[in-house]
Order: sequence, then structure tokens, then C-alpha cells
Amino acid sequence: MPLTLTALRRSLQNMDAPELRGLIETLFQASTANKNLLTALLDNDTSGLRAKAEAEIARAFHLGKRTPTLKTSGALAAIAAYAKVASPLEVLTLQLQFVQAGMECWNGFGGPDSLLDSLSSMWESALKRAGELPSDMLPWAQLEAVNSLLTDFGIGGLEALDEELDEDGGGS
Repeated sequence: MPLTLTALRRSLQNMDAPELRGLIETLFQASTANKNLLTALLDNDTSGLRAKAEAEIARAFHLGKRTPTLKTSGALAAIAAYAKVASPLEVLTLQLQFVQAGMECWNGFGGPDSLLDSLSSMWESALKRAGELPSDMLPWAQLEAVNSLLTDFGIGGLEALDEELDEDGGGS
């Protein structure tokens, strides 16, 4: 039976500092994912998680010499892991990179409707995140580039964000 969060907390309460240190060292050595997460949390260095997400995006959408897999689950999981430790702006730029790469792949190779659904969902999430940031911090050029790729498919939506920011006193 897998360990529950409650059971984990109970076990951790009974450990002294050297035992906790040993457990953390074991987790650190167990996998690259653990190493990247601990590095992000303890050293405020998210570069390993970002690199993993970018590699997954490249694998899914043919950013290089490979044939695209169009399998987005690895990229989505890597973006979710990155979102737990990175700043909202950093996550936004990675989400936009995912959508832009996906649309460029779609335009070049086509793909299943589920890919468009995945890209649309990530775009909506990116727009929501963008709406929570100050207008002067937003990567407007990247937002506009992605929006123009999506407009051909009736997805768009940047105009609504721009109007919302104008109402709040921001805007591009």
C-alpha cells in the first residue's frame, strides 16, 4: 500500500535532524527529477526543471531533427512541475513556448484534434496567468505571436486580455 501524506507526516515527526538529512539525501540521489525539484526549492534555481520542460516540448513538437511524437503528456507534466517552483512570469513564457511550438508543429505536420484541444487548454491557462500579472511585465511580443498562430483556428483570445487590462489601467 502506498504511503499517504498523513502517514508521511507522522513518520517525519518522529525523525531527528540526522535522519531527516539522510532521507533528503537519499531522495536527492534517487532521481534527476528529485534533484531538480530540491535544487529549485533550496537554491532557488529552476533551470533544471525548465530545461526538462523545454526538452519535453522539443520531443513532442519536432524542435530539431526528430519526427514529432505529438505526445504532450511529458511536456504537460514537466510544465506542471516547473509551475510549482517558478515565478508566474517564467511559467507563462514556458506555457507560451508550448503553445507556439505545438501550433508550428500542427501547421507543418497536422495532428489529431486532441492536440488542438491540449494547445487550446494551455493557451487559456496562459491567458488566465497573464491576466494576473501586471501589464508591463507581460511578454507582449510572445503573446501576440502565439495569438496570431491560434487565430486561424478560431482560438485567439488575446483581445479579451488586452481589454481586461485596459479596464484595470494597463494594456499593451
